Amino acid sequence: MKTLLKPLSLLAVIALLMMSCQQDVPDAPEGELVTMKLNLSDELKTRDIPFSDGRVASATEYTVYGIQVNTVTNTGTQPYAHGVFDDTTGFEISVISGNTYEVSATAFQKGTGFGLYSSSNYDGSIYFSSPFYRELTNSFDYQNNSSISIYDSYTSTFTKSDSSSVAWHQRPEIDRYLSQYDQFIGAESTTLDVDLYRANFGVQIYADSLNEGKLVVNLQSAPSIELTTSNTFSDLKILQFRNLWNLQNAPDNYEEYVYTTIFHEKVVNGDTVTNPIYDNSILFKRNFIKQIYVTVPSEGSGGSAGLNLRLEDVQFQYDSLFIGG
Repeated sequence: MKTLLKPLSLLAVIALLMMSCQQDVPDAPEGELVTMKLNLSDELKTRDIPFSDGRVASATEYTVYGIQVNTVTNTGTQPYAHGVFDDTTGFEISVISGNTYEVSATAFQKGTGFGLYSSSNYDGSIYFSSPFYRELTNSFDYQNNSSISIYDSYTSTFTKSDSSSVAWHQRPEIDRYLSQYDQFIGAESTTLDVDLYRANFGVQIYADSLNEGKLVVNLQSAPSIELTTSNTFSDLKILQFRNLWNLQNAPDNYEEYVYTTIFHEKVVNGDTVTNPIYDNSILFKRNFIKQIYVTVPSEGSGGSAGLNLRLEDVQFQYDSLFIGG
């Protein structure tokens, strides 16, 4: 059975007007302060409406962006500005004309899971924990000694819809997008395009001869998948890769080995009996769904790594199934 994905549009523009107060933007002692616009594009599809302050559960339905801008000098880089956004109307950043900067960005969508975890502060503002540890402000913070993590894989997600429960994984069930580092020079009325690459792989499990108990599939650093006699195939799971720094260096053909264990669990005379079926690494490719067919060994037949396991790759098709709908 093949599962297909609806189209993700090639262009998503975030726009945000900066507050005009002088303390919100940096001083420009060696050059003119100018405004530039950033476009986040390529493999990202955005929602139409940002979620309102305080409606934490609704945060799972929309796109959340993190953007980090650094100043580039002869001796390295220094944090310049960062922000967490959900506003898809666009944004602008104040930079010093002629200076060199680098920008990196990430974005999250709900995908097949329950969305990026957030909580509501006493004043109604929304706070995101890992990987941002920042409030949703829809504006840039110009503290030059502070930054947010763009390539950290450790991510907190909701575990249920309309719930405050949270889980932390390095391969969470969430749609994640990453940019590479892009350098630019500050210039008035200039738009900088930043390409975002999807940092995901898909997995579906099919169980044959599961006549009692349950089949448990554990991908390292990911939520566990369980099948039962009444549900012998899993829903599509879209998971985030763990080694995001390696992915951003070469996203097009990225692949990652994931240590995987599969076992059959049943109750015999009141005791839980676990029979291992698979214990090895599986190679997952970016933008591919790995369909894993597992035949549960009959009693006495045993099972070993690779035995009764059939793998099939199905490339994401963006014209049929909408991830996050």
